[in-house]
Amino acid sequence: MHIYIYFGVNMKFFSIFLFAISLLASSAFSDVRIYGVWENKDQKIRLDILDGFKAGQGPILQIKEDGSIESGSWSEKNGEIKVKLGYTSYTLAVDSDSKVFLNPSYGDGVAFTKTKPKDSSQSVTLKDNPNAFIDKLISNQWVASEDGSTATFKPTFSSESGVIEYSKADGSLENLNSWATSSGVLKIGRSVIVEARASDNYFIGLDERDRFVVFRFLKKAEALVSTDITKQREEFFNQLLSGDWGTIYYGKLRTHKFRPIFGDLKGVKLTVQNNKLSANKVWEYSPATGAIKVGYTEYVGALVVSGTLALIEDNGDQEFYSRLSEPNIKRYTLGDVTELSLNEKSTAKIKQALSNQFQRDDYFFSFEFNDDNRTGFVHKWRSEPFTITGETFKDKLIGKAEKLYRVEDFIIFEEGKVFKIDVSPSRLRPKTNEEVVEDVKSQEKLKSEALSQSLIVRILKKDGNTIDVKLPINDFSLVSNISIINE
Repeated sequence: MHIYIYFGVNMKFFSIFLFAISLLASSAFSDVRIYGVWENKDQKIRLDILDGFKAGQGPILQIKEDGSIESGSWSEKNGEIKVKLGYTSYTLAVDSDSKVFLNPSYGDGVAFTKTKPKDSSQSVTLKDNPNAFIDKLISNQWVASEDGSTATFKPTFSSESGVIEYSKADGSLENLNSWATSSGVLKIGRSVIVEARASDNYFIGLDERDRFVVFRFLKKAEALVSTDITKQREEFFNQLLSGDWGTIYYGKLRTHKFRPIFGDLKGVKLTVQNNKLSANKVWEYSPATGAIKVGYTEYVGALVVSGTLALIEDNGDQEFYSRLSEPNIKRYTLGDVTELSLNEKSTAKIKQALSNQFQRDDYFFSFEFNDDNRTGFVHKWRSEPFTITGETFKDKLIGKAEKLYRVEDFIIFEEGKVFKIDVSPSRLRPKTNEEVVEDVKSQEKLKSEALSQSLIVRILKKDGNTIDVKLPINDFSLVSNISIINE
């Protein structure tokens, strides 16, 4: 009897234990079943449900027919799977191993059928195997954002740091950002990824705010070619001084032109945005120190890695530029620069060089010469359209105003802009629409003439005067020999 009771009690305990185990197994199994790729062929929507770094949570991707991606997360609590995609919440119901339903808070759910199982490619974590993890990042190209932009990781001055080049679907530059790894942590720009894992299909990260960062594999990246300023100086400058480089500033493309002006190793970086000059800085390379200075910033290293220019300061900060694609990239030399001495003997050439209308930032400039060709005026102005609609005056310079006040010789727009009537001599006047059209044509012609190149033989006479003889060619590469023949 004693034995029977003992056995019965243990059987009851054992039954309860098995039941609990079965519940846990069922709960764990419900997690496993959702992993993989799911599709709704009618709505042409794909779900990539991935496992995270903690039990009961992970990232999810919703991919539409046009390639747009919406990233989110899923979490399981008390057997219920909650999904957050963007600002919308859902419940994920598991019907079977091959079917799930994504149910919104209101309305009908969407059924998905599994097309691929859980990602079976070998996955490596940054903390366990940093070298293999970095190799996964740089050897692949990734789909990185909701609009289908791609991300390419490139190492620069070390194998543990570099640049991420983001490109739009059409191949144009979207952004440039830095990346670096240290002590099992990945930093992308200002974001700190505390957990990171990469496979042949996905890069998954978890940031310091417990948010998932997911990149999806697109294709294998091209082999990287690095050109260092200290090791391949000539090749580096061949790339630096060729074509244009791009950066993104507040979502707008800026074009940078490195041009040799004052010598082979010294020139000007010209920055253009919306076809307007916005900035300029002198650059200079020092062969003695190996440093390149741009403006007031000195960079101790510089290289070009597969179309991306990277500059590094002595504190480790890096600056990046991306090669802008052009049909024929021209390498600029001192032969493309026209130097003109600003003296009285060259007034005719100076006047010709300054005959165009010029621009910097939001202002236009014009040089007006007097008859003596030695004196004149520099005009600086800005033109902005205004409208009067209803009871409001609107202008980019003035803003919005509903009242205009006059007192003495002053006019006042609301409480903002104040102007004073001026009767001093002025050299500028408004143009008619017809004059604007004609001036545009004239400026286009002058610009074309200014950009056209020709070879000139300059002869210095014994009396100090010079004679310029224009040759019927415009490229030095066509010249094999120049001889002086006295006939």
